[in-house]
Amino acid sequence: MAASSGVPPRAADRFRSTGAVPVDGLPNTTAMERVMPQIGQFTRETSGFTGRIETFTLFRDIAIVPAEPSDAENAPDYRIHARDDGAEETGPEIGAGWKRTGERAGEYVALLIDDPALPQPIRANLFRDDEAGNAWSLHWSRPRDRAEKD
Repeated sequence: MAASSGVPPRAADRFRSTGAVPVDGLPNTTAMERVMPQIGQFTRETSGFTGRIETFTLFRDIAIVPAEPSDAENAPDYRIHARDDGAEETGPEIGAGWKRTGERAGEYVALLIDDPALPQPIRANLFRDDEAGNAWSLHWSRPRDRAEKD
């Protein structure tokens, strides 16, 4: 639906990126436009976010919870924990998240998820899908090769 109807556009329509989007959320404006595929769906709760990452090889319930306050300059706003199939308690820490604001995206969370089984960390962005701020979707784009950056 059009934004003029009062309903925000779908995340897939709003979050097109000109190149890979790094954890700071700043796109490379010289690259060809790429779509950021959705790899997860989350719900905002009083204690953070809960949801699931789903790819061809990764199916994991996770919880994104507020981090302890810190005076460190780039301290994360959130900690990411694995969960066992909807369990209430959180499991091991697998990443961190930082609050960001973008001109087109508005408020979002830049996530960094890592695990020894992954060839490299997953850098993805958690975007709000509805005006109430309850539904959020996780979007990822493949990092560009060094040759593409030059």
